Amino acid sequence: MELTQSLLRSCEDLLAESKTDVAIAELLKVKEQTAYKNDLLNLSSRWNQFSHKNRNGLLSSQEQSLSSSRINNDLLLLLDAMKKELKGEKVVKNLFQPPANKSSFRSILLRTYLPILLTALMVWGLSKEYYQEPPVTCNGKVNLAGTWAIFFPTEDGGEERAGRAVIHQKACMDFFQISGTMKRSNVDFSSKIGGINNGSLYFVYENINGEKGVCEAVVPSPGKNEFTAHCFDEIGFDRDKKARITLILRRDASEGK
Repeated sequence: MELTQSLLRSCEDLLAESKTDVAIAELLKVKEQTAYKNDLLNLSSRWNQFSHKNRNGLLSSQEQSLSSSRINNDLLLLLDAMKKELKGEKVVKNLFQPPANKSSFRSILLRTYLPILLTALMVWGLSKEYYQEPPVTCNGKVNLAGTWAIFFPTEDGGEERAGRAVIHQKACMDFFQISGTMKRSNVDFSSKIGGINNGSLYFVYENINGEKGVCEAVVPSPGKNEFTAHCFDEIGFDRDKKARITLILRRDASEGK
């Protein structure tokens, strides 16, 4: 097997389908062809340790979610570095070393809509459980699955790259999961609860610092590969006195989609 851009893109697709183990196995077949061999072996070892603990019930639900999120995002970082390597760019040393700059983004408004939105999600979930609708086709359904770049809007009307996220969504389903990393603050986040309803999408998030909250956005129209999410920390779970932020999520151009 040869290390190619096509192979790396297929590994990104596997990751978007929650097949992290398969993606790592494919990369190990070409480990001798990349300068990132040690980083790949390190990531494979971390995944094996995580899988062992997960199989034996040694991880809590939060530990499982955050550990999986960190490995998936490091794998995305590795795939991106290997793509650049194939283009002749300089190899990055200590690929998984946390960035030194940990400055944080400060928002203006401090408020939370979590109780209202959680109630809406619960009512919606119950309606799905007890009132079965006729089967529908996938026509008109929104496909959010894949890798998304995250940006902060700036005061001068521009954008600042903030991180990266992966959305896991099975075809023709109104439920999804999202995980990612805010690069500037080096904080992982994840969400096991996400849904699409009446043109809006919602997901409840938590991060490794113990913050919890909810994000809401308008579902992107067909052909539009970005959306703006407004996120609110739950009262009592705001650790950095920034209870509200706005994020722009744009489908990662490196996916070639």
